[in-house]
Amino acid sequence: MTLVQGTVRRAGGRLRVSAHLINAESGYDLWSDEYERDVRDVFAVQDEITRAIVGALRVKLAANGGAPFARPTTTSPEAHDLYLHGRFFYEKRNEEGLRRALVYFRQAIEKDSAYALAYSGLADTYSFLSAFGFETPREMFPKAKVAALQALQLDSTLPESHTSLGFISLFYDWDWPAADREFRRALSLDSTYTPALLYHGWYNVAVGRIDAAVSDLERARAIDPLSLILNTRLGTMLFLARRYDAALTQLSRTLALDSSYDLAHAALARVYIQLRQCDRAQLELHGRTRMVAPYYESSALGYAAGACGHQGEATRTLEQLHAIRQRGQYVSPAVVASIYLGLGDKGARRPYLVHVHPPGRSDARPPPGRSALHAADPARRATLVRSPCLVGALDQLRLAITVAPFVRRARTRFSSCRSKASTASRFTRWVRSTVCSAT
Repeated sequence: MTLVQGTVRRAGGRLRVSAHLINAESGYDLWSDEYERDVRDVFAVQDEITRAIVGALRVKLAANGGAPFARPTTTSPEAHDLYLHGRFFYEKRNEEGLRRALVYFRQAIEKDSAYALAYSGLADTYSFLSAFGFETPREMFPKAKVAALQALQLDSTLPESHTSLGFISLFYDWDWPAADREFRRALSLDSTYTPALLYHGWYNVAVGRIDAAVSDLERARAIDPLSLILNTRLGTMLFLARRYDAALTQLSRTLALDSSYDLAHAALARVYIQLRQCDRAQLELHGRTRMVAPYYESSALGYAAGACGHQGEATRTLEQLHAIRQRGQYVSPAVVASIYLGLGDKGARRPYLVHVHPPGRSDARPPPGRSALHAADPARRATLVRSPCLVGALDQLRLAITVAPFVRRARTRFSSCRSKASTASRFTRWVRSTVCSAT
């Protein structure tokens, strides 16, 4: 295997780029060079480095005819620089980072209104603001779709644009064929574009092909072995595939890369809960106060406390979230729902029933691939099961395929959880028929 490694340093209007071509097996450099250019020549430097690497690998591309290998997507270096800043903050996947990313992407578009990548970044940021529970789906996803469609209109050959639209089709529209089509198109344009592989993995989870989801994430991790999100979500997919030992190993490796990565801690805690190792689950979440925020990772704290018998702690988490909501800040109903699931019908004073429909579709049904949950067994069908698998589904589908960003049409009802009536209803049947085999 051959790897490309490099650094970019900027001082005023000058760029210094250091690039290395490394043999992964021996660790030796096959080629290296440094480039110092004016920042306005960034695209020329990209093409120059690409040609040097091709030459070092002795790849003959006779048909290229001297055309640029790196096709600029904007003629404005300023717009390109703003776009890179936007992607940097977007990848932080927290509220501050996402809001800063919005500013950078908008500024990039102001510099170049035909910059398709900037529109794609804008779409992704709107989507994430809702997917992580910072803003309502009703506000964010329509804006995301407008930006994604604009990106495609400007340049339909970019994998980023197709992935942006595929994300919306999957997590908001529930249009499984459209999501699959967009992700496959993105990968046909660039087979190494890891976001498309990541979200195609979620698509496979949605339609019940968990082993295929694991394969998607293994392929993505092989392309970018140091990515925290790809390593974490590979652990997630192994968890959903019930390969718990493999999930523990994978998530431990992820935390070895960055011990402060909250998403990995939350995923690891849920594996421990599934294995009935509550002490270890609590240890993973201990002191992680950043999770007590109005987004779905808060459910990790509350669910772990409830499922492990610490009802007071789970209740305090609920009270914190309700206080945030009373201050006028958005709190995803899926976060609250997940905590009630952890409490089961023993500690929840206000049990719930969540009805969810995709936008404009009141006849929504689970995607194909899994049968209904024990349709012939009314007791099992109606009981709200206190099952880590359900919460695993809530977490691992990013509370989107089940409950979260589709809450634009969600209605929450509170009734008695102790009754064996319709407490589980469509919510439980949908989650379990999607990713959980009946237990």
